[in-house]
Amino acid sequence: MGVSCMCMEPALFAVKLTILATSVAARPNPGCQNNCGDVIIPYPFGTGGPISFYPTWMTLSKFPFSHTKNMFTAIGCDTYAYVEGSLGHTYSTGCLTFCNSVTDVINGSCSGIGCCQTAIPKGVRSYDISFDSDNQHSDVLSFNPCSYGFVVEDGAYNFSIHDLYNYNFIGKKFPIILD
Repeated sequence: MGVSCMCMEPALFAVKLTILATSVAARPNPGCQNNCGDVIIPYPFGTGGPISFYPTWMTLSKFPFSHTKNMFTAIGCDTYAYVEGSLGHTYSTGCLTFCNSVTDVINGSCSGIGCCQTAIPKGVRSYDISFDSDNQHSDVLSFNPCSYGFVVEDGAYNFSIHDLYNYNFIGKKFPIILD
């Protein structure tokens, strides 16, 4: 799972990919690659081919992201976030989230005030996350210096007001489901 970030103040960030999968008692074939960098991909999945990720780009060559079990999620109060890529043709989808004050935001609600979610297209194997902002967070900087975007298993992320101003959010890990 890659978390992407747009900050209006300097901050260091790292992208971590987490793939949660159920292990089975069977053993992989000898030489079966089961990791990508420091990410462990348990049997029966493995990689078997190139896999790469960048701060806002993630590619999984063998398995598409489940379009029925994952959601694209964006966090911010002056945020346009979208995910785009190619499925033989270019696609783009996303959501926007606004709020004027931290008092407008409701814990646990990801309906467009501080947090939004939308489905991802069927067959997606890679994506790029982009951000935009009306006022570069200038009106909300005191409680929301960054915007975040990530794909996550539907129901696995519960929005918290604290996520709007938590610089450590970039280090959080969330599950994604592959088809």
